[in-house]
Amino acid sequence: MNVATATEKELLTQRATGVFRGATECGSGPTKVSESPFTKVVRKGGGLRNHAFDILCGLCILRMVTLHVVCQTALRQTDWWKAIMEWSFYLMSFFFFKAGYFNKGVQGDSKTYCWDKFRRLMIPYFSWAAISACVCLFFMLLFPGRFPGTERSFQNYNIWAGGFTWGNSPLWFLPCFFTSYIIVHFIEKVRHLHLIILVFPLLSYWLFKQGNPLYFMMDNVFCGAFFFYLGKVWHITLDKIKDKKGLIASIILVVAFVCVNIYLHGEYEMKTNTFIGPFWRVMLNTMLALTGLSGILLTTHVRRIPGICYIGEHSMVYYIGHYPLVMCYVYISMLMEHNIKRSIPDMLVMTILVLVVCTLLVPYIERVFWLSGKSLPLEGKVWRGSVYFYHTQDTARIVREWKDGKFPAHFLYGALQLEQYGYEVIWHDQIHLYKRVQDTLKASWKILTCRQQYDILYATHTRGIEPIILLHAIGLYRKRIVVWHHQPIVEAKSRLRETLARLFYKGMDHMIFFSEKLIQDSLKSEKADPARMSMVHWGADLAFYDSLRPDGKHPCPFISTGKELRDYKTLTEAFNNTGQPLTLYTQKQLEWIFADLEIKENINLQFGDRLMPYEIALLVAQSQCVCICCEQSNYTVGLTTVVEALALGKPILCTRNPQMPMDLEAEGCGIYLEPYDREGWERAIQYIAAHPEEAKEMGRKGRLLAEKYYNVEQCAKEVSPLLLPLGGEKDVRH
Repeated sequence: MNVATATEKELLTQRATGVFRGATECGSGPTKVSESPFTKVVRKGGGLRNHAFDILCGLCILRMVTLHVVCQTALRQTDWWKAIMEWSFYLMSFFFFKAGYFNKGVQGDSKTYCWDKFRRLMIPYFSWAAISACVCLFFMLLFPGRFPGTERSFQNYNIWAGGFTWGNSPLWFLPCFFTSYIIVHFIEKVRHLHLIILVFPLLSYWLFKQGNPLYFMMDNVFCGAFFFYLGKVWHITLDKIKDKKGLIASIILVVAFVCVNIYLHGEYEMKTNTFIGPFWRVMLNTMLALTGLSGILLTTHVRRIPGICYIGEHSMVYYIGHYPLVMCYVYISMLMEHNIKRSIPDMLVMTILVLVVCTLLVPYIERVFWLSGKSLPLEGKVWRGSVYFYHTQDTARIVREWKDGKFPAHFLYGALQLEQYGYEVIWHDQIHLYKRVQDTLKASWKILTCRQQYDILYATHTRGIEPIILLHAIGLYRKRIVVWHHQPIVEAKSRLRETLARLFYKGMDHMIFFSEKLIQDSLKSEKADPARMSMVHWGADLAFYDSLRPDGKHPCPFISTGKELRDYKTLTEAFNNTGQPLTLYTQKQLEWIFADLEIKENINLQFGDRLMPYEIALLVAQSQCVCICCEQSNYTVGLTTVVEALALGKPILCTRNPQMPMDLEAEGCGIYLEPYDREGWERAIQYIAAHPEEAKEMGRKGRLLAEKYYNVEQCAKEVSPLLLPLGGEKDVRH
């Protein structure tokens, strides 16, 4: 519950600290550590957990478990416990605050989004409600008359007021959390509706004054949605002011919280939507605590605290599983006629016992989706295997920035989504020097010496793993290899190279192509085996592009990005002649190309010193049309720019490339130009400038195409079965 040249230092966001789940920083290659509460664990599936919020969530769970134990031992009215409650009342709100802080997209298709949240939150809610009720009924029916308090609560329970929480009162949180997510989702659907969030706390306060009349304890969801957006705004603020200023601001906020909590005390009890004190004091106190404490932990890059962080990482299990254990202890004590009231030893024993049992149950509960909301298979039968993911780029940086919302997931070719299909991903950890021999030797060594068991090598390119493929071809490397093939398979010029190439292609169990045209061109070669070739729709991370919030400082009617085989001469001449404004963004190492080109004032030339999809996406989001002017090639040059434009709903002017997987003109989302056709470019540019409504319609159709085919979720869905050998599917559902 769970833009000109920029430097690497300026672009990296370090708050979600660490590398990524499944990879270590040691030189022996990626590792997948056996997790325990006291291991410094790196987890599977997409990035290191954030230690700051794991600490806060862990403290919240400890406080909640202790609270329920204290209530059962009749110690709640003691002075020491009252003091703890007064200084920790805000912890429950951290779950909503954390959800907003790490939000990477609550937009997209409503049906898919709502179902995802329902299965993750509401299915465990109903499951644990049934389990907890059965525990209480077991004792009540087996030993009638021994538990009068439980019998009275059963007879007097109002399901409309309390929901399905009889026997496990902490379950109130899950439907409230779910509802807050849904509220935020539909707010995001309407532009400029965010300001309504400012009145949400007042709405919860009004409901409190009316006696909290909503069914299922839903009166607090408006405060929950407010804390969600507070976390989102706080993330943006920390990103802008950086660590040093962020730490100073956070310290000031914590000091202010301490002073206000002493002299102007106010508490907000999330469960019952209770405001203890004047409204403004309660909200001020809570906001100061949430932002100040999280800010200090985030800006100081706090390290993992064993035990507490483990509880925070697996908070769902502790949250929904601890209360039935507490009640079991209480019932057994009553059957043994052991009085636990006001007993400090019983309080300590019960707390420790509950935490230990929950810790032991973590791996078992998290394997079952209807108990934990995790790892729900998306298809009927899924084989859960381990996939070693190889990339020619710095995977650690990509995943780290993806966790910060600064890098789209499609650059990882669906690997981040494979966990949904039952795969465990082990990530290749290597910073490439782009020196062919050194990179190849290092990559091959890391793969061959990986200490973790895996079944499939899934690679985005053959470059760097040629020795592994050759070893597989001669039977010395036994893992299945699935590789993306970026160009058509061609015949080698010499007989010797062709012989080696035929051996090389035998070392790939399956090849994935970006288009059917690439496959058809490849089949002209005798090396190509159609049974081992598939086309996959490679597309953009729609949630990433939906979450963009451009500052509006760089509006431009036309934009051109990218670096591979771009025909800058034709493009700049066309814009020079039309006079239409163009932002042309490319990499700094290509600056020499423009030395001999005429660049008029209507062309804004910008250079970046590395791959910066976030900065580029912000520029594209502020444009009206995307221009992709390319040289002739035998592969899908410009595809990355195309899928980005489709995701952002921008019309596209593109050099005709038969290798592309889509026909932009047939789909109604763009205009094709013949290679080197300057006059054609001029006509197309003037048409888009003169017909803004038609251009918007092109963009709308492009977005629909992205939602249907060209998105990272579809990519992962199509890649998933290709990782399996023929007939290798197993049913591993629990």
